[in-house]
Amino acid sequence: MKDKMCVSVYGKNPSELYNNIQQATKYTRLIEIRLDCLYDANISLHIDVLGMLIKNFLDVDFIITCRMQQCGGNCENNYQNWTEVMKKAIELDFAYIDIDLELAKIDDLMHGLTNLRRNCGSKTQFIISYHNFTLTPECDELQILGDEMNNLDCDIQKFATTVDSIIDLQKLVTHLIHSTSQNKCVMVGMGDNEFAKKSRILSLLLGGEFSFFSLQGMTTASGQLTAQQGLEILEKLT
Repeated sequence: MKDKMCVSVYGKNPSELYNNIQQATKYTRLIEIRLDCLYDANISLHIDVLGMLIKNFLDVDFIITCRMQQCGGNCENNYQNWTEVMKKAIELDFAYIDIDLELAKIDDLMHGLTNLRRNCGSKTQFIISYHNFTLTPECDELQILGDEMNNLDCDIQKFATTVDSIIDLQKLVTHLIHSTSQNKCVMVGMGDNEFAKKSRILSLLLGGEFSFFSLQGMTTASGQLTAQQGLEILEKLT
């Protein structure tokens, strides 16, 4: 399970990002890059960073994420620029790209990315992610969302919802158990409480494709455990 620990990393500039990636490789070879956290970034800088990653970290599997403000991130709401960055990530054959469900439903987006992946022989997997910063929907609603993802050339389904209680956590767990029999799925509980934090470990124990952790003092979402905490917990459980 340790090889399914993903450390989510960011930096205000490429140099800081590079140093943080080096720190993350002490724990895992699966790292999420939050491009939208680069300070005053533009499409040229994003693409330059992709080139830096390919050149310097050949043995790391990266999840490339560039979350726009309308999807809860920091990047400007420029759909065209976002698409160009994701296309470049596919052409460079990164392991994964993260696509918000809200964007994935835009006409022809997934069709174009899928065609590009096929035409350039890329093995990039598409993570389609659903975020809810208010609550955790009921299980039947989560299933509907999962069905939508499957209809959009999704390789991995990601559900990141606000978890405020044991009931919310149970909803996510129930959906994960149901989904992993047919799909690759990731469960993320968001919230500054024990239930959200437990979701990070349960996602791994119950068959989730991977789970997200952080470097010390560098969380990218509420509820994240540090990579060190994750390792210590998994060592006790396995």
